[in-house]
Amino acid sequence: LEELRTAVAAAKALNWVKVNKPGIVASDDQRPDLPFTTRLHGNYPNPFNPMTTIVYELGQAGNVALGVYNLLGQQVANIKNDYHTPGRYNATFDASRLSSGIYFLRMTTTTGSQTHKMTLIK
Repeated sequence: LEELRTAVAAAKALNWVKVNKPGIVASDDQRPDLPFTTRLHGNYPNPFNPMTTIVYELGQAGNVALGVYNLLGQQVANIKNDYHTPGRYNATFDASRLSSGIYFLRMTTTTGSQTHKMTLIK
């Protein structure tokens, strides 16, 4: 019961629900389209040459670091290292200075890290 009360309080704070006496009425038109989990969707197009778009979602606010690594595990690009609020984000990556090959996109947040394989074809 306490978990439910906490969830309702959090939803009220985000204006996801309206509280009318005597009960709670959900309001889909007020609810923002926020993700509930942190997820790295990856990039598109994939394979790419030389530009690609990276899509990721954050379920909670925090610092986000996006980096690109080669097959040896060396970081070859730093795309983002910022504080973000919850939501869905896009980042553009220009790999024109890199050679063709397989690279790994790594997103690190306060909740952990996720990796996605990218293929650059020139």
